[in-house]
Amino acid sequence: LRGIYEQRFRDRQMITFQAELRQKLFWRIDGAIFGGVGNVSQYIDKFSLSNTKYAGGAGIRFNFLRRDRVNLRLDYAGGTGSKPGILFAIGEAF
Repeated sequence: LRGIYEQRFRDRQMITFQAELRQKLFWRIDGAIFGGVGNVSQYIDKFSLSNTKYAGGAGIRFNFLRRDRVNLRLDYAGGTGSKPGILFAIGEAF
């Protein structure tokens, strides 16, 4: 989940749901908002709604290589157990 440090919550089983909405703004610049929920547990039958983690944020995209659809992205995100922060990456999350 973007907004939560990758190693923050770990266990043997994981379930997540993420969604992202992208919108072309102008020229090669796009905007995005995203959110997700998830959980980890030792066993599948031990998942609990009370332990659900959440994350969300927004960002901008610059279409660096149109032909190959390579984006540079700058996101601001936060979530359960993590301070909000800025993420810079090449390519999309999914």
